[in-house]
Amino acid sequence: MLDRDATSSERQGHLVKIELHEQSTKSADESTYEQSLEDSEEQPNECARKRTFKKRKVGLLKKASELQTLCGVETCAIFSNSTDSHLEVWPSPHDACQVVERFRNLAPEKQTYNMMDGENLLQKNIAITKGKLVTEEKKKQGLRIEQFMRKLLIDESLDDVSSLVDLKDLNLLLDDSIELVEKRVQDLEHCSSTPVASGNKFV
Repeated sequence: MLDRDATSSERQGHLVKIELHEQSTKSADESTYEQSLEDSEEQPNECARKRTFKKRKVGLLKKASELQTLCGVETCAIFSNSTDSHLEVWPSPHDACQVVERFRNLAPEKQTYNMMDGENLLQKNIAITKGKLVTEEKKKQGLRIEQFMRKLLIDESLDDVSSLVDLKDLNLLLDDSIELVEKRVQDLEHCSSTPVASGNKFV
């Protein structure tokens, strides 16, 4: 009876070992498969990044050369590639060192005058866009006021104008126009009342 129990226990232990071995082998195969998938996904991305880097580098060097030739400024470019420890310098290491040294000799406020990171560039673009929107809104408001003035002159009525802001703007525009008219009248009256010399006599 004891021999049978021992034999049964040994068989169960052997089966457990086989099952654990199969599970570990399966996990290793799955890990290897997943890693191969990741490598296959990273490889096209890496190739695309290299192509993009090469293309953008050519464009950047072209712009630097145009700045140097057309604008008469000193330019240089230094490229550091993550896959290559060798630095690429344009137009030459000697010329680049001269430009960098000249930059370092500038006062700190001049060094950072035109510098901006991504956040500063975004804020600048937002401010420019807001300024353009304000300008366009003023133009539209001016056109609306001109239309109201024409309507006032033709129809002699503004009953269909319901915007208080537009009416106030129209009032300001009319005040400015009245001031211009009054000034012109005063100038003409002054000219007409001033004696005009004719020979040795005043007319």
